Amino acid sequence: MLDQAWEIRRSEPRETVRLARLALTYALPSPEKSRARLCLGYGLLRLGEFADAQTELIQALDAFSEAGDLLQKRTTSNILGMVQCELGQPVAALQTFLQVRQLSVALGLVQGEAEATNNVGLVYTSMGNHAAALDYHLRALRLGQSHGLQDVGRETLNNLSVVYYELTQYQDAWESAQASLNVAPETESSITHTSALALHNAARACFKLNHLDRALDLNRQALAIFEELEDQAAVAEVHDELGRLSQHQHGFEEAERFFRLGLQIRQQIGDLRGQAESLRHLGGLQLRLGQTQEALDTIHAARVTAEQSQAQTERCAADLALADAYRQAGQFREGFLHLEQHLLLKEELFNAASDQRVQSLQIQFELERAEQQRAAAEQLSAELQQLNSELARTHQELTVAHARTSALLEQVEQQANQDALTGLANRRAFDSAVARLQPGVQMTVVIGDIDHFKQVNDQYSHLIGDEVLRQIAGVLGAEVRLRQGDLLARFGGEEFVILMVGTDAGTTAHICERLRLATERHNWGAIRSGLCVTISLGAAVSRGGEDLTAVLQAADHALYEAKATGRNRVVVRS
Repeated sequence: MLDQAWEIRRSEPRETVRLARLALTYALPSPEKSRARLCLGYGLLRLGEFADAQTELIQALDAFSEAGDLLQKRTTSNILGMVQCELGQPVAALQTFLQVRQLSVALGLVQGEAEATNNVGLVYTSMGNHAAALDYHLRALRLGQSHGLQDVGRETLNNLSVVYYELTQYQDAWESAQASLNVAPETESSITHTSALALHNAARACFKLNHLDRALDLNRQALAIFEELEDQAAVAEVHDELGRLSQHQHGFEEAERFFRLGLQIRQQIGDLRGQAESLRHLGGLQLRLGQTQEALDTIHAARVTAEQSQAQTERCAADLALADAYRQAGQFREGFLHLEQHLLLKEELFNAASDQRVQSLQIQFELERAEQQRAAAEQLSAELQQLNSELARTHQELTVAHARTSALLEQVEQQANQDALTGLANRRAFDSAVARLQPGVQMTVVIGDIDHFKQVNDQYSHLIGDEVLRQIAGVLGAEVRLRQGDLLARFGGEEFVILMVGTDAGTTAHICERLRLATERHNWGAIRSGLCVTISLGAAVSRGGEDLTAVLQAADHALYEAKATGRNRVVVRS
């Protein structure tokens, strides 16, 4: 039973899991029980159930280590390293694969040594250390070629494609994936999963190279194989890629279908990090379609899910997506808050990655000390120095970015409260000023409306009309002596509003008359010969306790009366 489970582990992982669990229900001797856990762990890995896979594999590894079975210890450790990669434990995975490499050398297993070397490269890729990743993948490729290990060559070329993709060398990524597909497999059973990965990697490179039809075809081929293998994690990933590809081609309904399928699969297998990614892509699509609120809700869900799974990189991406969504929604403050959170988390991730790289160098140094102690120490020192330089440079860049963010926030706040044409405060600033007033305070509202402004636009052009608005803003600003709590604002169109605190009706009438005369006597002919401009003003003085709406309405009625009785007049109500 266990022999069968192990033989079909790649092609039928679900059946492997069933057989292994069935075997564990029997009273098996310790070695057989450990083999059952090994089979179960591998099957769970292929089904994307990584946490459960890790539990089974650690139990199997402990048993094989206690029994002194080095061959099974090497096999189990190799699979455990893969699971640790999927769980976001790169330092642990690196240590595991370097131990696998040493065990393979001790056992004389050239293929095992090549596979472990290849896997070390994979870990370095996940840590963003692409130079080290290329070094180990090329070592594995040379080792496989020198011993005629075709499968090692195919897998290594596939992994090189991933590294080149992350380095944005998309042509090299395509060529490596294609080279992997062109290598003849050693056995028929070894072609399926590796081929599906190569097809998917080639599709990703084609997408970036804008070979969209080819990318779509390759992804569909990969999807068919992953579905046949029941590799749910890979199926979900391809669905996400197809969604992004469809969105790029404006197939928005198809894109949404793929994103939701990927999300559903990731929910079924409990992949929270993947769910966050699918939700973020879905939110990006909704934003593209103008569904702003839906997009905000979806991306917020992505951020919450990323926090639940402690997927910091995905949370960082969600904050950036939220910043963009809020910007498009015109909610600049919220957008910049998420942008700042994105930058802070990015700094934390950089520091964590630096720590991981230091730890990885320490692990490698300890395990390879016998081979080249002096060279390893020199390399560690050089890379640590480089890390310190990168950290200092990144810290400086983040400091500058924080300063720019603060400046942008101030600029956005100013722009949000300022009328772009006249430079006066706008309606939003006026509402904020009223909201800051103490309850029951006595206030005066004056509304001024330019007389026959439509005729100015029609007769002289809208450019002249804009200049009239700018100059009348200057006239009003020069005549109104604003005190603490007072405000002059453009209310919209040709209307201006003045908020004054503690001003009685007589003073208000005097101020309004001064504004009217100043407007009438202004040299409008300097703008265009024959141009004359006057203003009508309506004012309302509260007795204290009235709300803004009532005072505004009274001022508006006063303005209407001034217009109705001939314009170029002042009417004050109290």
